[in-house]
Amino acid sequence: MGLDFSSALAAAEAIGSARAQGVGMGIGVQSNMATPALAAAGPTPPTPSTPPTPPTLPTRAEKHPLPLHATAMNHDHFQHLLVRRGHDVLFATLNHPETRNALAPGMVAELAQVVGLAESDAAVRALVLRGAQGFFCAGGDVGSFQARCDAQAGAQDPVAARNREFGHFMQRLSALPVPVIAAVEGAAIGGGMGLACACDLVLATADANFALSETSLGLIPAQIAPFVVARLGLRTAQRLGLFGERVRGPTAVALGLVDELAADSGTLDALLAQWLTRLCACAPGASRVLKPLLRRCGQEDQGALLDDAARLFAACMRSEGAQGIAALREKRPAAWQCSFDAQAVRP
Repeated sequence: MGLDFSSALAAAEAIGSARAQGVGMGIGVQSNMATPALAAAGPTPPTPSTPPTPPTLPTRAEKHPLPLHATAMNHDHFQHLLVRRGHDVLFATLNHPETRNALAPGMVAELAQVVGLAESDAAVRALVLRGAQGFFCAGGDVGSFQARCDAQAGAQDPVAARNREFGHFMQRLSALPVPVIAAVEGAAIGGGMGLACACDLVLATADANFALSETSLGLIPAQIAPFVVARLGLRTAQRLGLFGERVRGPTAVALGLVDELAADSGTLDALLAQWLTRLCACAPGASRVLKPLLRRCGQEDQGALLDDAARLFAACMRSEGAQGIAALREKRPAAWQCSFDAQAVRP
């Protein structure tokens, strides 16, 4: 259910994108396939100098409907993904099982389209990433690596350019103002592990493997490095990257790769539904404001950050906050609350 939280959201995203981090690393997009170049993050809007105008909440009749799979998107645009939308959560399933859902250029380009929808549609509440047929993602498109090696480096090295395109996508994914959840089965290898590390919540089956395998191929995880380090810390990233160690289960949890384990795929569906129900107990506009604010913590002057936080708090108080407080007083659910079950989240 979407709420018009445009003023506070615009202020938060303007400030957050002005300071968004991210530099590259991962092997996940090398290929000789001709595909459109991925768009880099858009122009940075200026930081607002005046407090945001309190937004006007829509009436119940104005709120966005809960889109269905068949009507939410034009599926002719997606050849590498299965994309659907329910309760304003986007579900994107990597769907190229022949390559174990490798991050070929076409796959990454379509993932970038989904990220663009989450960026531009204020009704979107979250993005869930998953792999088809019980396998999350094998990382780079190894089948195209030889063609990349044969390409001649000129004024702009085509190998470096294609690799950097993946980094642009990773920056946009990491900077999304909505929560991003990875539901991992099978394995997340190389760029697939980097994809998971860029998410806010990682759920996995107990037998799912994680590895930075690039160095075993004589490569480096170039465009995913900052996101792996951000999630795991430098020492753990070094351990996994320099030794090519595969981890799973409780070890993956202990290292910070996985937030919660499920016994099997069916249990993973139930676990994902549980987390999405928790998410949808929270106001969508407030969540879109909070995530960019948290990313700024420790990155800029604390006083200036708290000044901006106070203005954002006031905007929240006058919009969704008013609804939430009224719901609490009246002992009823807030208008934005909804729930999921295992069937609703299953690919």
